[in-house]
Amino acid sequence: MKQIDISTLTLNKILAINVIHRTSNQIYIRKGRVSFAFAIKLNGKTFYKYNNKDYLSDNENMIFLSKNIDYSFFCKEPGECIMIEFDGTLQNEEFGIMSFHLNKKNSQEILKLFKNIAYIWNNKKDNYYLKCKSIFYEISYLASLKNNYDYHPKSTEKIIEKSMDYILNHYDDPNISNDFLAKTSGISTIYFRKVFFKIYNTSPIKYLNAIRFEKAKELLIGDYNSISDVATSVGFSSVYTFSKAFKNEIGESPSDYIKHFRNNID
Repeated sequence: MKQIDISTLTLNKILAINVIHRTSNQIYIRKGRVSFAFAIKLNGKTFYKYNNKDYLSDNENMIFLSKNIDYSFFCKEPGECIMIEFDGTLQNEEFGIMSFHLNKKNSQEILKLFKNIAYIWNNKKDNYYLKCKSIFYEISYLASLKNNYDYHPKSTEKIIEKSMDYILNHYDDPNISNDFLAKTSGISTIYFRKVFFKIYNTSPIKYLNAIRFEKAKELLIGDYNSISDVATSVGFSSVYTFSKAFKNEIGESPSDYIKHFRNNID
């Protein structure tokens, strides 16, 4: 099967992150998977079968599972697996199963990222969801690399570290721009955007807005926040601009989002 370009993958929501221990010599059957998933084995080996083809999952092969598929998997060697269940959109959503073979450097880095995202998710401390989204995009990026690529995430991240700190701590600043963020890290705007996309597989402003809308959704369901207050709190200078952007991103207006949330809990 032709490898799908996962640079077209957009994360809508992380649904769950599970650490699973499988014993060997057992076959499991899964029908009608309801979400996408990334999975990697910390140790041991598991073979997934889809359309009569086997896909290896171990610490050097990451699995990407499509939604709406029936498949089976066989644990050949016992060990722990970390699975990220998520909702998202992809240009070709019916790919079934993909296996990404990782070179040694990328394998070691992805294993660290999987362990880190599972730890942050399970502990659910301040800004945990935003941190998990950031790590998710790092995993996506590393998995998309060809095996002859070299990747040095720590040194690369250091280049825009000050910009990222500003985004996470000052997303309510309505004056944030690519030029401002680049200046914060002391680099040119073109280079800043290039490095940012390399790490997070999205543009700086799209990433910023994703953070703003996640925070807006939290604030909108509070009893004391008007839509105007929420708009200001997440960096929009007018409620009209906020409402229009929110609907374009989330698919419904802020007022409809509030109504649906309250109807679901009644």
